[in-house]
Amino acid sequence: MTDRSCERGEKECEKMGGKRFYLFSVAGNKVFITPSFLFILALFVGMGVQTAEQLMVGLLWIPILFISILLHELGHAFASRALGYGNSDVVFWGLGGLAINAYGGRRSPKKSILISLAGPAASLALAAISGGALALAWVSRV
Repeated sequence: MTDRSCERGEKECEKMGGKRFYLFSVAGNKVFITPSFLFILALFVGMGVQTAEQLMVGLLWIPILFISILLHELGHAFASRALGYGNSDVVFWGLGGLAINAYGGRRSPKKSILISLAGPAASLALAAISGGALALAWVSRV
C-alpha cells in the first residue's frame, strides 16, 4: 500500500524521503519505508559478499538494523506523544529513520530536548538489554 500523503504537504513529503510505503502501525504511530532505504540496505548486505555464508551473515543483519532503527525512532515518537504533540509517522529512508510529527505549533526548548534525547535513550536501553542477554548466554556456555 502506497501512502504519499504527508500532513505537511506534498513538497515537504518529497524532502523527507519521497515515495513511501505503509508497513504497519505501533501504538498509533504509522511506520513507512522508502525505496532509498531498501537500496541502502541492499548495498549494506551485498558489499563484499563472496560466499553464501557471507550472504547469510549479511541477511541476518537486516532485522537487527530494522529493529534498532525502529526502536530509536519510536523513542522520539512516544516522547512526542507523551508531551502532548500526538502521534508521529516513522519513516525508514536512505539515511536511516525519521520520526515525523505533524504538530505545527512552537515547542519549548526543554520539550524539544526531551524529544531529541528519547531516541538515543531507547537505543541505549536496547544496547543494555542486548549486552545483558549476550553476557548471560556467554556465562551459561562456560
